[in-house]
Amino acid sequence: MKRFMIVLIFVLCLTALSFFSENSIALDLSPEEKIWLQEIPPLRFSEVDWQPLSYTSDYPVYKGLIADYLDIIISSTGIGMEFILSETWQEVLDKFEKKEIDLIPALALDDDVKTEVLFTDPYISFPLVIVTRPDREFIAYTHELEGKKVGVGKGYTT
Repeated sequence: MKRFMIVLIFVLCLTALSFFSENSIALDLSPEEKIWLQEIPPLRFSEVDWQPLSYTSDYPVYKGLIADYLDIIISSTGIGMEFILSETWQEVLDKFEKKEIDLIPALALDDDVKTEVLFTDPYISFPLVIVTRPDREFIAYTHELEGKKVGVGKGYTT
């Protein structure tokens, strides 16, 4: 229950980011909420090297666009964060399933997560593309790939 509340607070903080500009972030927290945030253990999260969103090559230092969002949350709430390195996306998902991490900062609704998950409003959005050879026709929809050989990165869900 305690971890659930921690993740819920994190979700609320991420949602707050969509309403405030970087220069005007201010959370209206009660004194009790501020004390509680100071007393909870650091939230454990994991990501893979997914530049420019996520740079893990300087582990244990975490960099990238996602890290910038986490820094805003940390400075606004005082919540501690602990970055746990993963080599593959499947490893991130497995750690979440096993409760070895508390949150995944960049998880899509279509990712294969078997546990109950709370999602924020998206704080970043970008289209995925299908890359083909120049002599092939444009593929607009994934159903056009039915029956065809498709190459994807090992351990990736998108």
